[in-house]
Amino acid sequence: AAVEGSPPTGQAAMQQAEIAAWNIFAQCTGMPRPKWRKYTPSAMGEFVTLGSKDAAAVVAPARLAKLLPPALPPTAAAAVAPFLAAVAATGAGEAARVDLGGTPAALLRRLSYLYRMPTLGHRAWVAQRWAERAEQLGVALPS
Repeated sequence: AAVEGSPPTGQAAMQQAEIAAWNIFAQCTGMPRPKWRKYTPSAMGEFVTLGSKDAAAVVAPARLAKLLPPALPPTAAAAVAPFLAAVAATGAGEAARVDLGGTPAALLRRLSYLYRMPTLGHRAWVAQRWAERAEQLGVALPS
């Protein structure tokens, strides 16, 4: 069953599945109820790919800190800098949403997928595969 305030997305379903699995484990092993987990939605945003280089996104500016690690490559940081400056100027809160398109949205889409990978090893493996595929397709990656 959907949790009130939870978006009807695969992102939310995966988060709910993790919580449900834990709670089934907790019940089967006799853990006390306070050890059970409660689902709290943490959507990164909504993304759709538009070809190999572009995307469209609706993101919550307050969540960007999770998506934008401090060690972004310079080209990637330059691509999202105008957006982040605009967001900072608005003083947008948690409920705010910003529409984004093009390369910055494509970059945020990729970063959101990497962020959700369970381990650093998974993130590195997926990023390497993306880089290899981009090279095969002749798509320039941020450097």
